[in-house]
Amino acid sequence: MHAKKILMVAAAVLSVGVACAQETATLVEARKKIVDSIANPAVMTATVKDLSAEDQRQYLADVVAAIGKMPGSHEEIAASYLSVCRAALKGSQKGNLAAMIAEVFATVPTSYLPIICESLGSDMLNRAANPSATYNDDEFLAIATNVMATVNERVGSEDGADVRSAFAALAFIRGANGASDKVLSTMIASLPESAQKPASQEWFPAALAEGDKKSYDPMLVAAPSEPDSEISPEEMPTLLIRIPGPANSIPILADINGGGTDPSSGSNEQTPVIDATQQEFSEFLPSLGTGAPSDSFVETVPESGTEEPTSGYKGQTP
Repeated sequence: MHAKKILMVAAAVLSVGVACAQETATLVEARKKIVDSIANPAVMTATVKDLSAEDQRQYLADVVAAIGKMPGSHEEIAASYLSVCRAALKGSQKGNLAAMIAEVFATVPTSYLPIICESLGSDMLNRAANPSATYNDDEFLAIATNVMATVNERVGSEDGADVRSAFAALAFIRGANGASDKVLSTMIASLPESAQKPASQEWFPAALAEGDKKSYDPMLVAAPSEPDSEISPEEMPTLLIRIPGPANSIPILADINGGGTDPSSGSNEQTPVIDATQQEFSEFLPSLGTGAPSDSFVETVPESGTEEPTSGYKGQTP
């Protein structure tokens, strides 16, 4: 009887060890697909779907790091960053989306964050991307501020943390389809305190300006230099982004908090929107542009076909 108990305990310990080994092997196996994930967004999405929440974030970081070591033009590298990030968000677990968005803004070099910001704001984080769901300001900002809390915590240990947080906030401002006073004030208030003044006085006025006055230079200059990925304003790539039609859009707002609740039902239980009535934000608000996701860096093209959205750079077929 005693020997039988020993065997049962040994078997239990062995089974736990095998389970742990299999769990570890999941990420190990996924890393064998890094090259294919960079080359094919469908592989990235499928690989991410098979991972645990923690491993999803680590795999995204691994793939982003691999892209940073690749040879290629700025346009090619930018297209790769954009492709894998969008594919990773598409494959993410619903309750893990906020953390995955944070991982994107924490790991992609700041030189390439303007393109990430513009693209995500145009559809995946856009409140009009899903025709069957509507988001008023309060509903949209509740989601945005929840995500920003996660972003701020994740990027806090990275170089250029304030700039990284600001780019994430800009993605939501563009996703609001209009930089109203309420949207701007709330998103500025969602930033770390050290980022609020430069964002309100320098970064956002430049990034949200109209036409030729629009510029991300103040934000990029404020970030620490990244020798391996630094891009001068003259070299900033212009990508052709194909935005899917309604049948193919992949909005993720409803899934960010794991519930997928239809906001029009009024049953969303989100963290209350930040009270953003700080007087220092009000001086520049009337002078800002609309925040629509279109500038010299990213050209959006509506797509009515049935294929998945793709990205590429001018001169190539995306």
